[in-house]
Amino acid sequence: MAFLPKGPLTLTGGCYCKAVRYMVQVPSWEERPLVPGALDTPISSNETVETRMPLINIDHCNTCRQVSGAIVQCWLICPAGWVEWDLLVKDEVASAVSEGEKAERVRLGTLEAVGPMTLQTKPPPRTYLALFSSSDRATRSFCSRCGTNLSYVSHKRAATPLATVDVATGSLDKESLELAKPDRHGWFDYGVGWVKHLLQKGDGGFLIRHHTGDVSRAVEDA
Repeated sequence: MAFLPKGPLTLTGGCYCKAVRYMVQVPSWEERPLVPGALDTPISSNETVETRMPLINIDHCNTCRQVSGAIVQCWLICPAGWVEWDLLVKDEVASAVSEGEKAERVRLGTLEAVGPMTLQTKPPPRTYLALFSSSDRATRSFCSRCGTNLSYVSHKRAATPLATVDVATGSLDKESLELAKPDRHGWFDYGVGWVKHLLQKGDGGFLIRHHTGDVSRAVEDA
C-alpha cells in the first residue's frame, strides 16, 4: 500500500473481546506483489507510484454495510499468506477461567482459519471464529462472542496462486491503524449518496464535533 512505510512491518488486530487475534506480516516495498492491471496510486497532487499489495479500500456497498453494521467499511486486502490467526479454543475456556490458568489458543493460516471449507484440509478447531457465506462467492468471518466483523475471502481468488484476504481495517489495533491510510474507494457506484459526498467534499464545517459523548461541549477549531 502506497502510504505504508517502505520497510517490513507487522500489523496486528483482532476482535473486541480478544478471542480472535491476527498478525499481518507486510514485507518491504520491493517484495510486495504488484496488483495486476491496477491504475497507479496517487500519493500527492503530482506524484503516483505503482500499485502494490496491500490495498486499503473504503467500501460502503449495501452488503458490506449490513454485514458490519457500519456506515463505511474499510478493507486491507493482501495475500492470504501474510496473515496468521491466533484463536482462543472454546473447549478450554471454562476450565482455564476457573483454575486461573491461561486458556489454550491455536494459530492458523488464513485459508485454514477463514477460507472456504472446500479449501480446508480439516475442520478448524472449536473457537469463537465463525464463518458465514451469504452466497457461493465468498466467506466472511466474525467473532461469535463479541460480534466483531473480521474478514472476507473471495472463493474465486482463494483457489488461485493470487489468493487474497480482505481484513476489516477497523479491527486493527490503534497503533497499526494509524499506519493504514486508505488509498482507494471501491464499489463506488453501489455506495450511499451522502457518504460519497462526505468522503469527497468533507462536511462543510457543519457537523458538530464533540470531545466525547457529551453533547454540551464542542471541539473548537484551532
